[in-house]
Amino acid sequence: MYQFAANQEDKKFFLAYMELESINYRLYEPYAKKYNLIVAVPKTARFKLAAAKIMYLISPKTLNRIMYEATEKHISGLKHLSLSSVAIDKVFFEYVLAQEEVQLDAYYILSENNDINSATKILVEFVSKYSSLESI
Repeated sequence: MYQFAANQEDKKFFLAYMELESINYRLYEPYAKKYNLIVAVPKTARFKLAAAKIMYLISPKTLNRIMYEATEKHISGLKHLSLSSVAIDKVFFEYVLAQEEVQLDAYYILSENNDINSATKILVEFVSKYSSLESI
């Protein structure tokens, strides 16, 4: 998405978001297998990205609102997984919730305050905190 960014601030946000997704993919893999979690397959991910690009070009604010609402719904389902998870995997599910909540906060800041620098900052801080982890 960063290739389509209207300005440097948008590019920084999309790059931080891509880094978060990269960390997530690396950390999720063993748990996705263990719990049969659905991780976006490349075709589905490409379709979602294409749809997001179109929406970004039409209305970035609308895209941010859609992402906020979708993430908010997703978090409620994840809280159930965290509560019912085995103690040994609780740290993983706590991480999953934390990264989704960071995304929710970023999209809230974007959709309500239109403050891309603050949204980028919280993503970058989260990524910095977890980027060196090889596993959870």
